[in-house]
Amino acid sequence: MHSETAQGVDPLQKEHSLPLESAHHGLLKTIVLTVIFAGFIGITYGFSMDLFSILIPDMMKSIGFNYVETGAVAGIARFGFLLASLLVGLLAPTIGYGRTIVGSVLLSLCAQIGMGVSHSVGMLYVLAFVLGVCSSAVYVPMVAVVTKSIPFQHRAKVFGIISSGQSYADFASGLLVASLLPIIGWRNIWVFIAVLGVAITAFSILYLFRHGIIEMPVELQANIPDSDRSGVKKRLRVISNPQSMMIWLIMLASGLSTYPFQTYISPFVRDELGFSVNLAGGMWSAIGFVGMWGGFAMGFIADRAGIRTALTICFLAMLVSSLLVFFHLNATSLMAAAALYGLAYFSMYGLFPAYISKSFDPAASTTVFGVGNVLLGLSSTLGGFFGGFAKSVFGTFHPVYLSVSVVSLGLVLLTLFLKREGVNSNAAGTPSPVTAA
Repeated sequence: MHSETAQGVDPLQKEHSLPLESAHHGLLKTIVLTVIFAGFIGITYGFSMDLFSILIPDMMKSIGFNYVETGAVAGIARFGFLLASLLVGLLAPTIGYGRTIVGSVLLSLCAQIGMGVSHSVGMLYVLAFVLGVCSSAVYVPMVAVVTKSIPFQHRAKVFGIISSGQSYADFASGLLVASLLPIIGWRNIWVFIAVLGVAITAFSILYLFRHGIIEMPVELQANIPDSDRSGVKKRLRVISNPQSMMIWLIMLASGLSTYPFQTYISPFVRDELGFSVNLAGGMWSAIGFVGMWGGFAMGFIADRAGIRTALTICFLAMLVSSLLVFFHLNATSLMAAAALYGLAYFSMYGLFPAYISKSFDPAASTTVFGVGNVLLGLSSTLGGFFGGFAKSVFGTFHPVYLSVSVVSLGLVLLTLFLKREGVNSNAAGTPSPVTAA
């Protein structure tokens, strides 16, 4: 007996140690994947069109375009987002979820460099379209990967952190613009941001290749029974599900409120209200700073109290934020509005995929989130055009922020009709994820 234990670990002890080692490995993988995906979201959202929103006044003066064309640039970006949402759900399983994610990030970095060297509005249209495509193409496949790789009880927190990747980038962008814009100019800011993104992506690709995340779709397809494989009838069953329709309606209305708010906040504060670039940059930093922690906090609430409760808090914060901007009593109220917007925006866009991942299986979740992103992109496009058009007609952005407050109030009411996550519309009681079958 002594010789057996001396030669190796007791089989009984080894058997008990395996679950602990497996749990430790699973937790580490969850953390690393969350960090990597949050970085990708920061690159394709915060360091792309969000950065454009901050630099609008400077790019307008240098290149020469008006607010109607600004709205067109924002709208075209959302059109690219919409188009990608339509196609990614169909193409990602063939291309590979991991390959789609990484390819989108790399293409986004190229477009960011293009922004730094652009000299015409036409070029901005093309680059904005590419950035919009990449932002959707990087997020939709993440839902399938997270649904497969992350435990049910952690998904809202994980998606909260992933969506907060945009807030980390916005926070950094606000600081960079406020401090470096007078020194290096807006063109070099774009290039500097892209180089930073390349460094983040290089490490991430190595990890994803090493741990087989790039090959995730192969594993998914191998584990799906023939009866669950995608087909027209099966997709129609998911689309016709009342649970799907309600989350789509909420995502549709969310695009109408959030995108115009962030697109025009910098020009409204700087050009119309006459505040300094430091305040505008500070507002974006506040949006990012609150979003960095708000996404995780709301995800924690969602995993404990339910996603419906968390969404209600977010929409109430959005309502108060838009009213504070509309009345703009002073710089303090504008900073408070920015903080509330950061809490609402970054949290809700983590809560949407979290709700879907907790209510549908991996195959169905890609379809549901893809359609939701189409509606989100469509409403965001309309909101972007409306903001620029309203400014040209009324000579002020006040109607934009009044409209945002009305839509936000409607979202609070819609959330009351949203079913608890994990509960099929045909079931009563026990959580049962909806499948594509």
